[in-house]
Amino acid sequence: DDDLQEYILKQGEILHDEYFSCRNERLLNHTNCVEVSFEELTNDPMKTVAKIYSQLDLDSFDAEANSSYPQRLNHECEGLRGYQRNKFCNVVIDDKLKQTIKDRWSRQFETLGYSKDYPSDALH
Repeated sequence: DDDLQEYILKQGEILHDEYFSCRNERLLNHTNCVEVSFEELTNDPMKTVAKIYSQLDLDSFDAEANSSYPQRLNHECEGLRGYQRNKFCNVVIDDKLKQTIKDRWSRQFETLGYSKDYPSDALH
């Protein structure tokens, strides 16, 4: 439905505009914000979460912290080993909508380091 598509596109613009504004105004910086990609988090969750904790100067992953969190997280990650992501092979997004997404969200894709062909390379 066109209204739903417009709502989703607009919300994405609002969300990212606000995020980039806070980042540009230094309200978000390396001491209170860590950017990680979905791929980074799903490929190596332990390493990624440890990086987040380290960058935010949280000590749960430090050996001397004696925290049970890293062990609990590792146990959770082990339980997810072999998990298969959802695939939406039956979803077809027409070229016009792909171009609309590209046009309206190009700033987000470029700023966050997505491929210049995104979303075309991610959408069937």
